[in-house]
Amino acid sequence: MRETVQRRAQGACEYCRLPQEASILPHQVDHIIGRQHRGPDDVANLCLCCIHCNLKKGANIAPIDPKTGILVALYHPRRHSWREHFTVATEGTN
Repeated sequence: MRETVQRRAQGACEYCRLPQEASILPHQVDHIIGRQHRGPDDVANLCLCCIHCNLKKGANIAPIDPKTGILVALYHPRRHSWREHFTVATEGTN
């Protein structure tokens, strides 16, 4: 199953897109929706992620936005568009 997940992710973290080659530690296979939230073990609920993203996400599926106080869904690599969910800051912008 790990091989399938790695191939689908093309060897990059599915959250931040860090290539495995750029990471000191091996990327991990992560449950997008954790087992504690009844996430299944099937390949559709698994993703490849770097250690930083895995530790940051943990078992969370929806944190509270600190600016608005609203509960928001975390990025789901099977359901969300990366380009619509994230913006890349360029130098000199906030």
